[in-house]
Amino acid sequence: MDTWVIMGEKEIAMKNPCAILRAENAAIRSILEVLEEICFLLRADQEILQIDLVKIADFLERYCEIFHNEKEMHYLYPAMAAAGLFDSKPELLELADEHDIGRAFIEELKLVTAGNEFNSDDFIMHAEAYIEHMRLHIDAEETLLFPLVEKDLPDKDQAAVIQAFEQWKAGKDKGGQALDFDRLIQYFQQKYLRNR
Repeated sequence: MDTWVIMGEKEIAMKNPCAILRAENAAIRSILEVLEEICFLLRADQEILQIDLVKIADFLERYCEIFHNEKEMHYLYPAMAAAGLFDSKPELLELADEHDIGRAFIEELKLVTAGNEFNSDDFIMHAEAYIEHMRLHIDAEETLLFPLVEKDLPDKDQAAVIQAFEQWKAGKDKGGQALDFDRLIQYFQQKYLRNR
């Protein structure tokens, strides 16, 4: 069974769970670039619409924490544990703990963007900490975790994880959120990265 990830409004068939998660990581990296550019613009005293900041914080919460991390935490990590993959590399369990750190940064961004008293210095501080955290986390997933899964998690277990991803998506993505996420990324890239 193939599962599908929306990227650039094209559906891409994914043959293993790590390919799916890598595609999602690419989407996260895209929004991190936008967030980095917004920090640059705020430092240069450029006006940024507060609604854009609220939408980005909401995207980070819904996409990173729900759409992406839930799949790792509920399906990939348990399959790895059942196959004994953490026995030889227990340090990889720290990646799960890093999700809590990312969630805390997102909560701070949401607090900073809510209300009438927006403080750009607070936003920049939390955004840059989040960007750094996520880039390190994604790099660790892609250089340590995913290669281990692809090499050592039996094919039948990878197929079961993909099937679980499909069932999860069918239950969570009834309104076409994946396509909405893609459109939101494109919107912010065009708005904030067009001059790069």
